[in-house]
Amino acid sequence: MKRAAIKILLAIAGSFFIVLTTFAQKSEFHWEQLNENSNRLKGKLSGTVFVLSSKSNSNYFLQNDWADGSITLEDDDVYDSLKVRYNAFEDKLVVYNDNLRNLFAVDKEKVKSFIVKNPAGNQKFVKYYYDGFPKGDRYFEVLYSGGRDFLVFREIVEEKTRPFVDKFGIMKDTRFKGKNTYFMYSPEAGFQKIRLRRSSVLNVFPENKREIRRLLRRNKVNIFDEKGMSRAFKLLDENGYFQ
Repeated sequence: MKRAAIKILLAIAGSFFIVLTTFAQKSEFHWEQLNENSNRLKGKLSGTVFVLSSKSNSNYFLQNDWADGSITLEDDDVYDSLKVRYNAFEDKLVVYNDNLRNLFAVDKEKVKSFIVKNPAGNQKFVKYYYDGFPKGDRYFEVLYSGGRDFLVFREIVEEKTRPFVDKFGIMKDTRFKGKNTYFMYSPEAGFQKIRLRRSSVLNVFPENKREIRRLLRRNKVNIFDEKGMSRAFKLLDENGYFQ
């Protein structure tokens, strides 16, 4: 009797192990249900399982912690009330699925844009095809949207350094650092790389340099940072330079 009971327990344990192994090996997922108020179609938001290591958690993301956010798909369907982080090292949008209790990198081809809500203000990222190097779809943060958009590609890069000991006492010879590349963009003109300088904007409009310089000076617009450049874009847009 005892032997029979032991065999049954072993069979159950073996079956349970097979189920767990199969689930662990399955990397793709389809979102089943966001919340009870959602009217979205099942399976529209898909991606692959994302393994959050201590290295990626500390170095890969723009946000230090999970933030509220939303995703707009290519067909303009919207998924709201999500927990998201932007992986700027790999250019991936990572989402926490509360139903499956797991992290997923959302399939980029399905995403049109997404918003990350921060205490200092919302960040909107839009997917565009970049025809520079390397070519391909990228997530760009939109700092101004109008006749021409002011975009920034935010990335985290790993660079070689002199050997040093980190806070955990581990010897390393690389560091992670943020890198921002700025663009003026429109569907007609494409991507034009710019810097956070007045001269960079003036060079885009060589025939109007004098007028634009006076316009910026008259409105006390200094371009030293992203806010200053955003103000310059708004001013140029309102005065018809982006038509």
